[in-house]
Amino acid sequence: MLPSPPDLNRFRHKLATLEALPQLALLGLIAGIVTALVIALFRELITLLTALFINDPTGLAFEKLPWQVRLLLPLGGAVLIIGIAQFSHRKYHRVGVVHVIERLDWHQGRLLMGNFLNQFFAGAVAISTGHSIGREGPAVHLGGASASLMGQCLRLPNNSLRLLVSCGAAAAISAAFNTPVAGVIFALEILLLEFSVTTLLPIMLASACAATLSQWFYGAQQGFQVPPMTVNPIDELPLVIMLGIAMGLLGTLFCRLITFSNKKTLHLSPKVRLLLAAAVTGILAVPAPAIMGVGYDTINLLMQESQLPFFLAVVLGCKLAATAFSVGLGVPGGLIGPTLFIGGIGGALVATLTSQAFGLKTGNEGFHVMLGMSAMMGAVMQAPLTALVTVVELTRNPELLFPSLVAIVIATLIASLLMNHKGVFEQILDSWGFDRVKDPLRQALGKEGVVSMMEARVLPLDRYQPFSTLKDKLIDSTEWLLIYDDMRPKAIMACSEALRLLEQPDEDLLIDAALNQKTGQLDLMRIPAHRMETGAISPRSTALQALELMTSRQIDSLYVCADKNNKTNPQPLGIITRESLQQHYRL
Repeated sequence: MLPSPPDLNRFRHKLATLEALPQLALLGLIAGIVTALVIALFRELITLLTALFINDPTGLAFEKLPWQVRLLLPLGGAVLIIGIAQFSHRKYHRVGVVHVIERLDWHQGRLLMGNFLNQFFAGAVAISTGHSIGREGPAVHLGGASASLMGQCLRLPNNSLRLLVSCGAAAAISAAFNTPVAGVIFALEILLLEFSVTTLLPIMLASACAATLSQWFYGAQQGFQVPPMTVNPIDELPLVIMLGIAMGLLGTLFCRLITFSNKKTLHLSPKVRLLLAAAVTGILAVPAPAIMGVGYDTINLLMQESQLPFFLAVVLGCKLAATAFSVGLGVPGGLIGPTLFIGGIGGALVATLTSQAFGLKTGNEGFHVMLGMSAMMGAVMQAPLTALVTVVELTRNPELLFPSLVAIVIATLIASLLMNHKGVFEQILDSWGFDRVKDPLRQALGKEGVVSMMEARVLPLDRYQPFSTLKDKLIDSTEWLLIYDDMRPKAIMACSEALRLLEQPDEDLLIDAALNQKTGQLDLMRIPAHRMETGAISPRSTALQALELMTSRQIDSLYVCADKNNKTNPQPLGIITRESLQQHYRL
C-alpha cells in the first residue's frame, strides 16, 4: 500500500535531518533493486547488439573478425551513436562517471532522464561495436541516474539525492562485475569523498542487494579466471617494487594522453570527435585486435600462459592510445575496464623483460598480471583502496593483498606527484571547466536539508494591519512574521520586536513613520524594527543551497515554501536565516 501524502511528507522531512538512517536504508534497498534491473537490461542489450554486429553472443570474438571488419566496425558504431544523439538536446550528451561527479557536486545529485537514455543506448552500441572502452562507466551513470530519478519522482530532499546517487553507483558496480565491496568503496572514495555510518550502511545495503539479484540472474561468476598460485611476497618484492614504479609512470602517461586528446579536440563538433575516435580505434585494431571491446578474454589468456614481449608491447601501445583517444574524444563508455587491461598487459611485460634482463624469478604469470592491474588502477584513479579491493574481489584470491598493496602505494604515489594529486576523473572535470572543491564545510552543509533547520513558527501577515487588532494576532508561540507586500513575501521580522513596540509604543514614531491616522492601518515595513529581506527556497534544498542563495542575492533570510513557483499565494513552511546557519555550523 502506497503511503498517504501526509506520511510521505513526514518521510521527506525526516530525510532532511541527520538522523534518518532507517529511511535512508530503505531507500538504499530500493535503489539496489532498481539498479540491478537496469544493469541487467543494459547487459542484455549489449549481448543482443553484439550478436547482431559480430554474430558472437559472448562478445569475445573481435580477434576472429577479418581486418576489414575490425577497421570499419567502430566507425559504424560511431555513426549509430551520432544517430542516437540526434534525438536529444546537446545538454543530454554528457555521460559517464565524470558526468555523475559533476551532477553530484554542482547540481545536488539531480541527474536527467535525457542523459540516462543516451548513456543506455549509445553506451551499449559503443561497447558492442568494439570501441576501446569499458562498461563500468555506463553502469555507474545508469545506476546513479536510476536512483536519482526515483528520488526526484518522490520529491525527496536534495541531501538524500546525493546519497541515492552513490547507492545507485555502488549497486551498478556490484551488479556489473559481481564485486559488492568494491562498489561500496568506489562510491565512498570517488563520488562522496566521505565515510560515515549514515552514508555507509545504505550504500552497503544497495550494493549487497544488487549483487544478490545479479548472482540470481547470471550466477556467481568470477571476473577473471585466475589459476591457482602460491606467492612468496618477500621473494617477489624487488619485482613488485619495479612493477609499481612502471605502473605509476604508465598511469601518468595514460592520463596525460586522455586530457591532451580532450583539450586539443574541444573545438571540434561532437560528430567529428566520435568519428575520429572510431577511426583511431579501427586503425589500431588492424594489427592488435585484442584492443577491441572490454578485453577480459585477453587478460584471462595472459594469466594462463606467457606471451612474447613484442606481442605485449604492441597490444599495450595500441590499447593505451585507442582508449585515451576514445575517452578523451567523448565515446560514451568507461575507462576502468581498459585501465585494468592496460595494467595487466603492462604487468606481464614488465615481468617478462625483468626476467630476461636481470634474471629475476618471476613466478606465476597471473600474479604479475593482477599486480599490474591493481597498481595501474590506483595510479590512474588516485583511489588506492578501490583498486586494492577491486582486484582482490575480481580474482577471489587473498594472497594478492600484500603485494598488491605495495605496488598500489608506489604507483599511486608516483602518479600523484606527477599529476598534481589528481585522478583521471578530476583531470577531465578540470578540462570541462569544473574544479572539484573538497571542502568539509560544504560537505556538512550539503548533508542536511533546510526543513530540518527552519523555524516553523511563522505568521504570514499583510504589510498593512489594523493597529487596534494587530496585537491580538501576535501570539507568544510565533517566532517570525513574514510580511507580504502586493501578495508576495517581502521581508521577515522577529515577532518579539513587534510585540515590544506594541506593548510600549512610541506614539510619535508610530504616527510619523507607520500609522495612517485616517484608516488606522499600521505599515509593518515602516515601523522602527529590524527587518530582513527574504526570498523563497524549496523544502528539498540543502543548507548549502540556502547559504549560496542568500549569498548570491545578498539577503539574510529565506522562507521555505512548498511551491515557490506559486507567485500569487505562496504558503510558507518555515524561516531559515544566515544567523541560524552560522550558529548551527559555527561559521
